[in-house]
Amino acid sequence: MRVVHYVEIFAVLGFLWHLSHQAGRLDRLHHRIDVARAALDGHLARRAAIVADLANVADPASGLLLREAAIAARSFDPTDVMARIQVENTLTAAIRDTLEDPDDVAALSEDPVTAELLRELKDSSARLELSRRFHADAVQACRHLRQQRLVRLFHLAGHADAPETMDFDDQLPASLR
Repeated sequence: MRVVHYVEIFAVLGFLWHLSHQAGRLDRLHHRIDVARAALDGHLARRAAIVADLANVADPASGLLLREAAIAARSFDPTDVMARIQVENTLTAAIRDTLEDPDDVAALSEDPVTAELLRELKDSSARLELSRRFHADAVQACRHLRQQRLVRLFHLAGHADAPETMDFDDQLPASLR
């Protein structure tokens, strides 16, 4: 009879340990998402700054298009994910529209300062793509864990909002790749 009580106690303790482990895992995933989001925001800000610098050396029409898109990318509402995605898509479209012609890129590359800005834009875009993928992977893992029955039943996610991915177009034009 005493063995039965010990088995029940160990079963309850094991179950509670499992719940605690899942809650800790969920907390770590939310932290990982926050870190990935901060890195993503940093890379997006860097790309906008480089584009703003490129706007100063581009022809007037292209410069205006790039400058407006860069300013919009710098001044956004951090709580509105959909607006942020739209702003970043607009910035990518402005980059494509102004730098898609290889002859224009070659002409811009003749100036060493502009060539350096174009190289920084390429590097920044590569880091941005990786950062976006890390963020999306963390969000996917967190969503998967949050969908588990025990996590929902015991409200292990607490009051944390469900994480959202930031899927936007970040591909450079072929002339810069």
